[in-house]
Amino acid sequence: MVSERAMTLNQRKGSTLEEMSALVGCLTQHIIARRDNLAPLIRELRPLRTTAQEIAQKHAEKKAAYDSFVASRDSQTLRLEQEVRVLREETRVEESRYHYLNAALRMLRVQQFRLQEEMRGYLTTGAGTGDGTNAGFCNSSNTTGGAVGGTGKRRSYRSPKVDFICVFVLNSLINTAASAYASLVCFCILSYTTWMK
Repeated sequence: MVSERAMTLNQRKGSTLEEMSALVGCLTQHIIARRDNLAPLIRELRPLRTTAQEIAQKHAEKKAAYDSFVASRDSQTLRLEQEVRVLREETRVEESRYHYLNAALRMLRVQQFRLQEEMRGYLTTGAGTGDGTNAGFCNSSNTTGGAVGGTGKRRSYRSPKVDFICVFVLNSLINTAASAYASLVCFCILSYTTWMK
């Protein structure tokens, strides 16, 4: 009885070992077959791995250059924005100065017209007296208005405010204008003022 059971167990062990050996052999064959299939892929992967490393290195270099370019561009953009703000402020100041000078020029034209009218009135009055050499001069009258003295004095048809306005515009143009045109206008005003005195 015992011997039969021992024989049965030995048979089972033998069959189990055979099955395990067959399974191991089958797995070994599958591994060998898969290895044979993967061998060409592995051979192709090796140069690709080298290429990938080179590409990664180039990518790192390009990324560093890109980051440097972005930083430089941001700095340049900030500098340009500051320059734009400065230029806008200068433009605003120049526009204000332009409008101021334009208004001053109009005032000068009005004053020039008034001076011309005064000169025209001066010449007309001088021609009406009949004295060509002393045109524009009138004899000072006495308190009664009858007798006329011998000393002559040039009559001024200019408003008392003309000198003040001319001097004010002259100083304003000298302080604010730096162009040759403004300097020429200042010279003309000074010439008119000196001549009319």
